[in-house]
Amino acid sequence: MATNHTLLRALDAGNVDEARSLLIMQEDTNLLSLDMLAPYFPDDLAKSTCRIMQKVAKQRADNAAKYSATESASDPGVRQMVTASLKKPAACEHAK
Repeated sequence: MATNHTLLRALDAGNVDEARSLLIMQEDTNLLSLDMLAPYFPDDLAKSTCRIMQKVAKQRADNAAKYSATESASDPGVRQMVTASLKKPAACEHAK
């Protein structure tokens, strides 16, 4: 809830870059959670999660400049974990 409130405040103030950073941070959190839980998913959920993570990876690769601009605001360790999760999602391994 705090992230959503801060996001809305940033948008209301016209701080689009700050809002974008917050959304990326929230997405990173969701991606890491999915990747950690994926080994416990049923096959159909693992396949769906795999597709989602592949789409996110493609989106970030296709728009690398937009994502790299927000990297200074995020923790390098978290960025490395997210990058690793997107390169080889656990859901894709589980869905095989």
